[in-house]
Amino acid sequence: MGANLTPTDILVYLNSAEFSSYRSSSEPSKGLLGAEETLATTALTHESWMHGIQGHNRRLAFLGTYSLMLTKGRRVLKTYLTMFLFNILSKASAESPSDAEFLQNILSKPDGVDQIVATHQLGDHVGRELGLEKVMRWHPSLRMDGASGSKETGLFKVRGSCVEAVVGAIYHYKTLTFRNALTHVLKLAFVGEDTVRLALAVCIWASIYKFVNNALRLLTPYPKPVVQHRIPMRRTRTAPAATFKLGGMDDHCDMHEKATQSNKEKEKELHQKHKLEWKHLSTHARANGMPGIPHGEVLAFGLANIQIIMSWLGAPQYLDRGYRAWIDKASDVPKPTLQIYLSHAANKIPDPWALVALFGGTIPEPVSENPRVFADLPPNKYAPEGVSGKVIERVYNWMDHGHLERFPNCGLSHVNTDNHFYATYQNFSKAWKFIIPKSSIIRMFLDASRSSAFLATYVVLVKSAFCLLHGTADRITFSSLNNYAAFRKLSSILADHKCKAIAGFISCLSLFVEHKRRRSELTAYVLPKAFESFWKSGRARGILPRVPYGDYILGAASMSMIMGTFAHNPENLSKLVSLVIYQLIGRN
Repeated sequence: MGANLTPTDILVYLNSAEFSSYRSSSEPSKGLLGAEETLATTALTHESWMHGIQGHNRRLAFLGTYSLMLTKGRRVLKTYLTMFLFNILSKASAESPSDAEFLQNILSKPDGVDQIVATHQLGDHVGRELGLEKVMRWHPSLRMDGASGSKETGLFKVRGSCVEAVVGAIYHYKTLTFRNALTHVLKLAFVGEDTVRLALAVCIWASIYKFVNNALRLLTPYPKPVVQHRIPMRRTRTAPAATFKLGGMDDHCDMHEKATQSNKEKEKELHQKHKLEWKHLSTHARANGMPGIPHGEVLAFGLANIQIIMSWLGAPQYLDRGYRAWIDKASDVPKPTLQIYLSHAANKIPDPWALVALFGGTIPEPVSENPRVFADLPPNKYAPEGVSGKVIERVYNWMDHGHLERFPNCGLSHVNTDNHFYATYQNFSKAWKFIIPKSSIIRMFLDASRSSAFLATYVVLVKSAFCLLHGTADRITFSSLNNYAAFRKLSSILADHKCKAIAGFISCLSLFVEHKRRRSELTAYVLPKAFESFWKSGRARGILPRVPYGDYILGAASMSMIMGTFAHNPENLSKLVSLVIYQLIGRN
């Protein structure tokens, strides 16, 4: 049987919609077994065909029967059939008691499911439904004389083994595909171009540093002998300035990195370097007797947040995407509100479609005209707690007075209420829940609570300052004070985008909630973000000129600071950075 079949015929049938409707989501044109003609042919060739000389499906049938588990039984088919029967039983218990009783009898017997997935049963029912006899290659053990015995010991058993072999072939093919993909990933990870370039860059960097550092030790003359007033001690470290210079000199090994990879990795690296620079500079300055600024880290934090808040509201493209997403989530400001403010800051005209989206995609109508009252809107995608009718009324007041060049109202940042005290409470509680760990041990609870309180206070200060500026401007505009030119000017100043620098700066007050030892760390975290945003903004506006090889120069300066710190003040480096440098270049 199947003497006229070719491997292509068998594969085409198994990949056809008649046999299986499966299609890969990544490659819809690829069928069930792809282009594996040999695998398909082997799966549907019984060992009786040509006495097994051309291969047979016994191994694949064994795989199909025993592949998923390690205990005895018909593993794959039995497992899936058992789960299927239990699923039917859970639905049939109430609807059809007789069917439920029948299924319970099968599942209660130790070999009940085994009898269903017996090879001849699979051939009689599943194999017939799949039409495998059309593409099987086999020799019947008995003549096909119509007797039931010949069918059961011949066609049914062979067709059943082919069902098991097809299941095994599918598992074999899918596992092989995954293994090839995994092999490719591992190959790239260990010997890929990016990995080799990074390894070369690190090797060259370490080699240059060690060579120049040791050369300076050999070439630097010993100082003239002086009268000893204490126990003589030989200085084994190089001069303080030398390690700072070396760190900058060996940074040119970054030239061996690809431009695309270097830019991505350098952003993370420079962020860590800037943190270390700030920490070392502050410690070094104090150690050398330079005057300190009271709460200097708090002031630096506030100045950095001026740039961050101004960029977040007016030019978010200048902030790192992940950091911007973190601010969006922590602030809990609706996305359309940010679009409205961004449109106002860029074009002096708020985006009307974003305003409609914030209100649930419809333009609200008043329920009464005298006085004008709006009903609260139900929750929507951007306002999960609904929209307050009083907030809508304030937006209509903004349109009636014709100040379309201004941001409509601070209530758009808390659309569910126009009560600023309640909004402040909401801002604090939501920001607290944003960072507080869901489960922590008792000894970490106080630190976690303090960090949560810091973030909550930060969010409250920024959003409250935003509301204070716009709320004051609106009160002046919608009152008799608007008749005076000075108050009109003050109202315009308060509503201007540049005034958001006030909100950014007063956020530094949130540092007083955090422990003193953490203030410098938080300041060192936000400073690189602010510098990066300032640099991108200046480059985009043409304020800052393009510096040839500027990234390498900046990298050299950063490496100079890191290596100088490692040589003379290693306690100012994080433990991980110190260990990595130690593994590369050894002791100071």
